[in-house]
Amino acid sequence: MKPFTFLAALPAVLGFGGFVLYELLGTHRAGDEITRRIIEKLRQQAPNSIEKDQRLTSSQVERLLVGDQNLQELIGKQDFLLLQQALRQQFITSLTVYSLAVVFCGLSVGLFVRHAEAKKQLQIDHWSVASMDPASDGLPVDLDPLQISWQSTGEPEDVSVYLENVQTSGRTDAMIAPSSTNTVRFVPDSYHKILQNRQLGQTNRIRAVMQAREAVFASNPIELPVGITILTVVDAEARLTVAAMIDHGRIQNYDFEAKIVIPSRSLARASVSIGPSIPFRFPVRRVNHPNQIDWDSAKGIYIKPDDPRLVRFEFLVDSSLKR
Repeated sequence: MKPFTFLAALPAVLGFGGFVLYELLGTHRAGDEITRRIIEKLRQQAPNSIEKDQRLTSSQVERLLVGDQNLQELIGKQDFLLLQQALRQQFITSLTVYSLAVVFCGLSVGLFVRHAEAKKQLQIDHWSVASMDPASDGLPVDLDPLQISWQSTGEPEDVSVYLENVQTSGRTDAMIAPSSTNTVRFVPDSYHKILQNRQLGQTNRIRAVMQAREAVFASNPIELPVGITILTVVDAEARLTVAAMIDHGRIQNYDFEAKIVIPSRSLARASVSIGPSIPFRFPVRRVNHPNQIDWDSAKGIYIKPDDPRLVRFEFLVDSSLKR
């Protein structure tokens, strides 16, 4: 049994238990002692008024006495008044016990209904925003596909999920997904339009927002850093150049350290190696025997001055060199 289920049932259990205990201890009520004393007097002084084996309750004895003035005189006025007082007290006590039992049971019913409704209502929490590129080590970077994850409880439903720039209120197009999938993915082209800050070292403050049928949920804002692309271009004449880019423009006066290696198809030829120092004004380099270079296996490693998790390598090689 789950804790909330037990707590919901507890008022009813207490109410029912109190009611049973009240009934079990009822034989010790003060009114029952007075009733026994009156019945004993009646059996002694008016034996014909009560059958020998007849068992009467306090209320039955009272009705018997109210209907016969002579019997009242036999038992005495004081005992009769005590019986009436005890019956009134028993009525008040019984009414209180029954009312409390009903209130406790009603409270349990209300808690169960609330619990059932809470289980059906969709709740979203534990948001996370992570890059899908292994080079980022999970750090969100604006060059990568972003995976938005969450945990959902309650009745599943189709929801709309979008990214929002907290600073500008710009929004991406919404993605429709079942809440139970617990994840959606935004490719860079889908969210670049909401990014305002585009300079080296800057970030954009974004968050994920989910629109459900009856509620809106949002993640905590995160700082999405501007990424750096190390672009290597080789034209049809095998002239190679390297530049650090943000979007479609070079980072002005940006010198950096990185190592770029492009292996040869043959062990007889040396690989193309560039770096580690790569200046802003990189001298164009002509590659010998370009048709013997395995351009598709080109790799790069960024060293400094920025966080390597922010850097991605891209290679644009003329298709004629790959034949």
